[in-house]
Formats: sequence, C-alpha cells, structure tokens
Amino acid sequence: MLAARVIETPRDVKRLVGIFHVLGGMLRQEVEWIDLLTYSALMTKAPGTVSKIRSDPALVCGEFLDAAAYAKYWEAAQLPLTERLSKLIPQGENNEGIRNLIGFLFPSLSDHPRPVQEYSDALCRRRPLLTTLRLGLLPGSYSKAEILSLVTKEPDEIAQFLNTTYDKNTLGPLIDYLDNLYSGLIDINHVRFWKGVASFLRKPDCQWMASFQPMENIIQNFAWILLKAIRHDASFRPIATNVFTNLRNNDEDVLTATWLRMHVYMYGLYGREKGGDEAAFLTAGETEANAREMSIALQPKHMAGKLIPCRWDLQPVFTMVDTGIWGDSCRRQLDDALAHDCALDGFTLMLYAGGNTDKAMVVKMFSYDAYIDRVTRRLASPTIGNAHKSVREALIKAKDGGWFH
Repeated sequence: MLAARVIETPRDVKRLVGIFHVLGGMLRQEVEWIDLLTYSALMTKAPGTVSKIRSDPALVCGEFLDAAAYAKYWEAAQLPLTERLSKLIPQGENNEGIRNLIGFLFPSLSDHPRPVQEYSDALCRRRPLLTTLRLGLLPGSYSKAEILSLVTKEPDEIAQFLNTTYDKNTLGPLIDYLDNLYSGLIDINHVRFWKGVASFLRKPDCQWMASFQPMENIIQNFAWILLKAIRHDASFRPIATNVFTNLRNNDEDVLTATWLRMHVYMYGLYGREKGGDEAAFLTAGETEANAREMSIALQPKHMAGKLIPCRWDLQPVFTMVDTGIWGDSCRRQLDDALAHDCALDGFTLMLYAGGNTDKAMVVKMFSYDAYIDRVTRRLASPTIGNAHKSVREALIKAKDGGWFH
C-alpha cells in the first residue's frame, strides 16, 4: 500500500521513518500502529490533505457529538466518492496511492472499506483521530478551573451542567479537555463524579427517537475517559473497578453496559478477535459474569417494551445476543414492535444514524429480511415526508446495507 505511488524514494523512506518515530513515541498507547504508519505516510506525501483533515475532522470522521456535524457529514456522503475525495485531496496530491491511504484510514471514503473492530483505536474513530491531530494540545473552549469545578460537584449538579453544555453544543470540547486532565485527578471522588455523568447519559423517557441524537457517541467518549486514565496510570484500575461496582449496584446500565462491551472486545470474548487489555479493570471472567447478569436482568424489560426505546444505544442488546439471553421470544418482540413506524424509525436511527452496526450482529436481533422490506415500504410510503430528515437518511442507509454509497 505504501509502495504504490506514495513512498518512492530513499528520502521518502527517511521522512516516513522520522515522522512515525515521533508519532509512535507520543501516541503508541492511543492509536493503532498501522494507522499511525499510514498517517505518517500522508504527512510525508500529502501535507495539504492532512491540513484539511486537521482544520475539519468531520470531513473524514463518522462519529458525531452534535447533530450539526452529522448533517454536514450526511450531506457530503451523498456526493460520489470521487467528488468527495477531490474535495479533500488537493489536486497536486490526488493520485491512486494517496486515495488508497485515505480509504484505508477512513472506511467511509472507500469503495471497499476495511472492517474496523468496535472500540478499537483506529484513526477513523473520533478520540484517536483528535488525539493524533491535536498531538497533546488542549482545546481552548474550557479552562482548567472549570473542569476542576465540574468534577467536584454533586451528581445532580454535574448532570445539570452537562445538560446545559449539551444544549449549548459545546460538549465536545468539554469531553476533550476532561479526557486530557482526568488521569491527573486521582484524588477526586470518582464515584460521585461518574454518578453525575451517568445521570446525564440516561435517556429521560421511553419514547422512540424521532430524529438523530448523538448520545451514543457521547456515551462512548465519556466511557473512554476512564479507560484512558488506566492506560496512563495503573493506579486508576481499582478506582475504575470501584466506580463500575458502585454503579452496577445501583442498577446503572448505560456506562456499565458500555464498559462491559469494551471489555468484551479487549478480551476477544464470544468469538471476537482479542484486542489489547492494558486498559481493562475487570478480568475476562468478571466480564462474562457481569454480562450474563445484566442480560438476565434486562430481558424482562425488553419483553415489556421498556428497554430499547428507553435507551440511546443498543449496547446491552448486543451483550444479550452474545450471552445467548436474546432468544426467539426477544426477536419476536422486536419484530412486532417494528411493525409501527415510530419504532421502525427510532430503531433504524439507533442502528445506522451515528455509525454502522455490524450486519452479523443485526441479523441475530430480529428478522432481517422482513426489516429491510419494512424499511423499503416505509421509504415509499406517503407519510415518509413527515419524518425528520435524519430518519429518512438512516432508512436509506439501512436499505443500502449500512454504508453510505
């Protein structure tokens, strides 16, 4: 990949090795090494392209913390791939080699996207991308004093502050700054802080979503903060275990469900490829035990129709599938619910609006062929014009197999 019209001369090799050495030294715990190597090649041979990505990461990143970024990404995704690439890559850099590097790093910009493991440190993910582009420089939207004030508030005050920040569309910079500072805040009351975060992240109602909300990405970005702290300082491991245990004992199932999924991928459980477990705070056995316990506890909620519409994400559903708790009765319940437009719209938003759910998982959750038929009929129905634009976009994406084309 690097040899074809990219790294062609000894000088290119020398520059590539030098850049990769610097980036690897700074980011080896934050970003997958193959992505860092590919990004180093871009910096070597396509600095103009890197500059565009740095000025507007939304051009390449499909994870959003606000609805405006999603709308911008979707609008760009409607263009032919060649046009999208030409807008990103300056003319003097636009050759097959550079296009292949871009397509490798960012699946949405490839006709043949590589599979990217969930919760990986791939550069197409928001957190690794911004970490790389920022190279340790802190965002300037919030002061350190404001972050220190936030983490020492009472849980209800934390939730209120985060809700206000979300409404102001400034939550992304707050999360980024908190992410940079948190590993140095070992002496705060971590349980109290995460109780406040959990309160903010819980969906306030059980109505199906009628338009895209970026809360799933927000949940994952918050969850990563704790794991990243462990990577930087192993003394955070017992702190994280205590936070998780306390939240689970209080029936919290948003952050804890996400942390469980992250551990599933770290340990390669349920047939997955094993990732790095340096940020784990549960053992593999504890992960499986907690996953089964949570799945058993949530199954009655699903059967009563009080699970999926009451959430921003599907993390515990994926875990229920993995553990075998999601049986035929669960699938039938979801099939029946999807007969209603509001459920079909909301569920499709959860599957496809903010990302791309793996089809191998999707087909285990419900009758996939019947779902695609429902999606097709919904798109052709006279009432589709009343649906929010993000609903129509997600339905189109579902019909196209889960990817923008």
